[in-house]
Amino acid sequence: MIGDGLPGNQPLRDELWAKRGAEGGWHSLVDHSADVSAVLQRLLALPSVARAIGVVAAPDITDARSMTVRLAALAFLHDIGKANRGFQARSDPSAAQVGHIDELAWIFSGSREADPICAALIDALGLDRIAAWLPPGDPGLFDAAFAHHGRPWGLRRLGFGLTDVRNAAAHWRLTPDDPIARLGPMRVALDTWFGSAFEAAPVLPTAPAFQHIFAGLLMLADWLGSNPAESFFPFADGREPNRMAFALERARSVLRETGLDASRFRTGERRVGASFATAFADGRPSFEPRPIQRETAAAAAKILILESETGSGKTEAALWRFAELFRAGEVDGLYFALPTRVLAVRRAGAVPPGYAGEDGLALVWLRPWDGTVPLRQAELDPWYVEICRRVRLGDAGGRIAAQAGGSKAPRIVPVPGGVTGDPWAPLVQDKDGLKVLTVDAGGFGYRRMARLLFGQDSHVPSPLARVSAEDAAGGLTVLARALTRGQGKTEGLHERRVPVSNTVAAMLSNRRTDPLAAAATERVKLAGEIQNRVLKPALYALFENGPDQIDYRDSGAAARARDFLARFDRTVDATFFADLWRDFEPDASAADARASWVGRLVRDVAWPLIVEADRGMSKAVGRRRRALARAESLFWSAARRNRDLQPYWREAPRDDAA
Repeated sequence: MIGDGLPGNQPLRDELWAKRGAEGGWHSLVDHSADVSAVLQRLLALPSVARAIGVVAAPDITDARSMTVRLAALAFLHDIGKANRGFQARSDPSAAQVGHIDELAWIFSGSREADPICAALIDALGLDRIAAWLPPGDPGLFDAAFAHHGRPWGLRRLGFGLTDVRNAAAHWRLTPDDPIARLGPMRVALDTWFGSAFEAAPVLPTAPAFQHIFAGLLMLADWLGSNPAESFFPFADGREPNRMAFALERARSVLRETGLDASRFRTGERRVGASFATAFADGRPSFEPRPIQRETAAAAAKILILESETGSGKTEAALWRFAELFRAGEVDGLYFALPTRVLAVRRAGAVPPGYAGEDGLALVWLRPWDGTVPLRQAELDPWYVEICRRVRLGDAGGRIAAQAGGSKAPRIVPVPGGVTGDPWAPLVQDKDGLKVLTVDAGGFGYRRMARLLFGQDSHVPSPLARVSAEDAAGGLTVLARALTRGQGKTEGLHERRVPVSNTVAAMLSNRRTDPLAAAATERVKLAGEIQNRVLKPALYALFENGPDQIDYRDSGAAARARDFLARFDRTVDATFFADLWRDFEPDASAADARASWVGRLVRDVAWPLIVEADRGMSKAVGRRRRALARAESLFWSAARRNRDLQPYWREAPRDDAA
């Protein structure tokens, strides 16, 4: 379908780069474009993608081969904007961060300055030939090729012109280092690998849904094709003589390993058999389906709405339905749509090998264990209770004696991230996936509680901790409790209760948490500014005897200031949420409530700590006055001048006597 290689290599000094690694590796524009195009081509060959395209554009598809190679060619062009000078200059890490999509959009803006560059680009790549692929006056597919970062490029179409584009002339001017001329290797590759795309064939489908599918597939292809891992698409450093051949074969492997190509799984499932009684056995005796499951199994329709009481087996019925469609090749995957990510993850865990369900082992110590073979998750009841040590109690001369033993393996196979499906356990999303929240010796301070309550900073609240419409209208309290584990010891059971006002409870119930999260974030920031920008410099000045320049590396001053800073934080913590809720009371002015809070923290909390610290100083009167004067000057000037505090700062008389 697509040619394998190029007629010779371009000199390295003429290569445009598209990707660079932290350790000096790089990937040419030609090679990266080949990777993305190859992935898109393999995606288009998947049965599920072909079915989706057939649904939205079947009447317009008369030549599937031509459609595939043309879409692959458009994908190959997706990053041509990276030829601009500003982007290429980023080979120097200190260079300005110039992009490549809006910069390319300027070329097609229709402006007088851009027109000659546009003509040069069209001539350099032969883009005029692409017009024959598209319906007259509908460049939607061409636009979609440059929406691969998740948004349309920054243009507004007016007739056939484009306006509202940032001027990028400096990045494209046709001077001796002409960026357009450097696209020569891209033209060679386009003509070599996609020559059949320019043969006579019907125009591509016109349906908007078809354009959306192409845009989505291209984003996915770009994401996969940009992974430089050794098992994906490693950088070639401009030395790959036959990148398209490599990319097509590697794309096939990547789709299989990521599960996007489900053909090998389907082959295995077809060997299993389709009866409901054995579908979920997973090594256990088969069981008879319940009535709702039997009805689902007998239904002939492809789209079903299943409604039944809790515990009737709806999940298994739906999973079995998926298994049947999967075996038949009608679907390639299963999508869980639930109110929260946690619930979706937990429901996905119901797919074998997940928990065993009602027939699983609940009390782990009831099964004998030799300390060598751990239990699998598929053997356990979802609500199992685990043991921590191998201990056996026995009779020793009329007394109860405990015998302890070690083990060569954990009692239960560890679950990645500790995500066992516990509906009370909050989760945290990081680069490695979901993990159960762990609490350090600091416990549940106001910063952590704000993240938990409002799902900030990749925190995922536990599903059973969410306020629902069925909860009481008033008197609600959020309870957080965790046992903290230290280095070979336990650092305590931490607990915090946060009473919730009726107004806030209603907002939580209706999932209107964005205003609460924004207000909490603002207050956390303001408290931090007062602590670190107002109180801390004044304390250091006091403990360093009023120097002209504060030394934040002074370990003695840091040790003495640490207690006062911690006391400030504890005072903020004690009433943080009660103060926060006042922003949302009926007829309340959030700005006035926040200004009152800022003023109280500065005048009634932070400044008295300075006064107390000064009174504890043991130095000569003259030096003490100098230190206090310096601390006082720093404190109040910082409070007045801090940009974050200024919107809420209200000057008022103060007690400066120390």
